[in-house]
Amino acid sequence: GVLTLPADEPGPRAVEVAGSMIALDGEAVGTDELRARLGAEAAGWVLAFAELDEAARRELLAAPAPAAGIEEVAEAVAGSVAESVAESVAERVAAAEEAAAAAREKRRSEPRRPRRTGDSEVAFAGSLTVEKDEVTEDVLVVGGVLKVVGRVEGEATVLGGSANIEGVVEGDVTAVGGTVRLESGSWVHGDVTSVGGRVYREDGARVDGEVEQVPLSADLRFGPWTNWKHWRHYGDYGKFEFAPWGWLTGLGWKLFKVLFLAALAWVSLLLARGPIDRMERRIEAEPWKTGLVGLLAQVLFVPAVIMLTVFLAISIVGIPLLLLLPFLLLAVLVVGWLGLVAVAGRVGSWAEGRFGWTLGSPFWVVLVGFVLLASLSLVGQILDFGVAPMRFLAALFGFFGAIVGFAAWTIACGAAVLTRFGTAESWSRAESFTAPLPPLPPLPTTGRPAGGGETAEEAEPEWTDDFPPDEPDAPGEGPREE
Repeated sequence: GVLTLPADEPGPRAVEVAGSMIALDGEAVGTDELRARLGAEAAGWVLAFAELDEAARRELLAAPAPAAGIEEVAEAVAGSVAESVAESVAERVAAAEEAAAAAREKRRSEPRRPRRTGDSEVAFAGSLTVEKDEVTEDVLVVGGVLKVVGRVEGEATVLGGSANIEGVVEGDVTAVGGTVRLESGSWVHGDVTSVGGRVYREDGARVDGEVEQVPLSADLRFGPWTNWKHWRHYGDYGKFEFAPWGWLTGLGWKLFKVLFLAALAWVSLLLARGPIDRMERRIEAEPWKTGLVGLLAQVLFVPAVIMLTVFLAISIVGIPLLLLLPFLLLAVLVVGWLGLVAVAGRVGSWAEGRFGWTLGSPFWVVLVGFVLLASLSLVGQILDFGVAPMRFLAALFGFFGAIVGFAAWTIACGAAVLTRFGTAESWSRAESFTAPLPPLPPLPTTGRPAGGGETAEEAEPEWTDDFPPDEPDAPGEGPREE
């Protein structure tokens, strides 16, 4: 298209637009030269006119318009350009929205590809979450909470924590010392087991295997095959009624724990007799000091572990040592157990001297000590018949039994600390002590007996050899010479 300009105005006389080419007075020019010769405003309208397609240009040039100045032409071009640009933008926006909606619908219809995180995952003293788009093999959590939202193709095991299952577990789910919660929509292909806890299963949760609860308390009962309703619980939190099976199994479980601890103590005596003897001597010499030190050690133990963990985590050298922290905690637990064996030995020795028993072997002494430490709890279990007065007495004995157990563990911790964890008699080499000596037997009396017999000084010495004593010389006779 060719646009002619008035002759009385300075500048070019004709502007020609052919395709993407712009010419002034028959000479092709670029954008910069166009702006320089026509001005920024007029050049902008010419460039906008060049952006139109062929049909729009013809429609614009065919419209009746007076041969006026460049301002009227610019207004006409601007109106047409604005209308065309608006229609083009609207069409492109609508097309983009349709494409985005189609893409979203396609993503929804297509299954999402899960993200595999590895063969197995392990978490110590922390929680672990398998996200919705994750797939992993076996998972193990020690001292934390496991949450499965995605998929576990192997076993899910929690030691000292709980498990919340919302996704899929193809193997077994096991929680030791915690509960297992199966949310609605979860699917466990194997068995679900809780040792020392409970299994909570919502409606819609699917378990292909068996669901087992193994309590570590006394509430072990036979199944509903007995059909004796007054011997069983009604629901999980129903009213307690007398159950002979639970009472007998509870008492048997208490006795089994005492015997098991005694057997473990015997093994400890065989393997660590020296540290146990050192702790026992310290307990016998300074029982009150040992108890106070043990109480202080228990109060400061958790802050010390937290500070040690933070220190190792922020130091470059300490990061690898974090892997040894669980083994350090295990070593502290073992030393505390040796101290508890020493406490049981001291209690057994006290009972042996107090009641005049002759136990002989230190193994029997330790067994008697453990039985005495657990005696209040055993009495409480025996009195737990389910009758109101008996239940009160059982709770009372159980409370004092717990206090005795806490005191024994506190003294054990103190003995472990004061003996440098069983390696020495004390922290100071110059300090040395021994256990109190047993009392001396009473001396024989020197007074005359009531029956008028001879005293110890007047009694003739008793001869123990087979030769008779020499006869004394007669009066006036001296020693004879041979």
